[in-house]
Amino acid sequence: KDGFSVGESFQWMIWDVSENLISNAAGRFTTLGEDNFAINGISTLAAITATPTTRDQEIQLKAGWNMFSTYVKNMKIKNIFHQFAQHVVIAKNNYGHAYLPEWDFDGIDNMIPGHAYQTKLTADNTLHIEGEYTKPEKHPITLTEGWNMIGYLRTEDATTINVFEGIDDLVIVKDNTGMAYLPEFNFDGIGMMTAGQGYQVKVGSEQVLQYRSDAYEYRRVPTTLNLKLNHFSQPMNTGSNMSLVLPEEAWANNPMNFDEIAVYDEKGLLVGAMPYQNGNMVMPIYGNDDFSDSKDGLHKNEHFKMVLWSAKTGAKTDVTATWEDSKSNFQKDEIAYASQLDFVNELKQLHSVKLFPNPTGSQTELQAVLSQD
Repeated sequence: KDGFSVGESFQWMIWDVSENLISNAAGRFTTLGEDNFAINGISTLAAITATPTTRDQEIQLKAGWNMFSTYVKNMKIKNIFHQFAQHVVIAKNNYGHAYLPEWDFDGIDNMIPGHAYQTKLTADNTLHIEGEYTKPEKHPITLTEGWNMIGYLRTEDATTINVFEGIDDLVIVKDNTGMAYLPEFNFDGIGMMTAGQGYQVKVGSEQVLQYRSDAYEYRRVPTTLNLKLNHFSQPMNTGSNMSLVLPEEAWANNPMNFDEIAVYDEKGLLVGAMPYQNGNMVMPIYGNDDFSDSKDGLHKNEHFKMVLWSAKTGAKTDVTATWEDSKSNFQKDEIAYASQLDFVNELKQLHSVKLFPNPTGSQTELQAVLSQD
């Protein structure tokens, strides 16, 4: 071999003459060109920085459920939690294998590059991980048909849309809170994918996810959503969820900006809430946590109901929904598609309105009759 093959990535190295030390490096390019060879191509280098073979990574974990990953390889699950094992209730991989420190049981052992893990903690903690860096472009991730739990191997953020644009048969991507990217409905509730986080991915057939190197700069602007709740409380993330797809065309009467939609169980427990978004919506609702002492989510097959809060009037009304395949009961990781959505607004509740006199002068008497008490 005496030159580059078409599509072959550039490999950069830096020689420190004072230390006589050679280090790997990463090149970052301008909008002109990419980090691989093309015949008669032009790539303009913006910066080049040394990439040591070892990296430190800090991952913030909250009390409750987290989904995390690392770009450091050759790590054991038991070792990364050793500083606060007393706060670890459980850690799980994609196959359901568990690490339970209370029982001195480790069914995971070695962590796999490109995989993500779920953990439940009793207090906020920070993972401090140091080791050999996993080059994202050197570790393709096989996505098996159905659900996968993957890690984010890049040190630089990238938009979810960019990362998965080459994946055929992609159904849905979810982050730790259940917020989703659903390409079929052009809805992106995740935005940026970030180092240290884990993601659930469902595909209809086996695919291969190939991250670009950190030298490659994604250029798409991430989608931003209004997720701030002004009326309803933030529901608890219980570690399991279901996605409700609310298409814009399903509404008989569209809610207004700043209205909020909430989901309750049969006894009034809040299990999901999200501000109304113009266009299609995908909102998570949460299942019961089997590791909790009290009910904090929906049981399998439990019925749920939706409520709409009006930012204009402050009134709350029930939302009637018709679901495709009659999916009005909770199933973990299922996707329920609404075909019809409606609610009774305040004016609809008026049976009749009369004005006296009509036509009117300086004074008018208004009589309103409600359709029900």
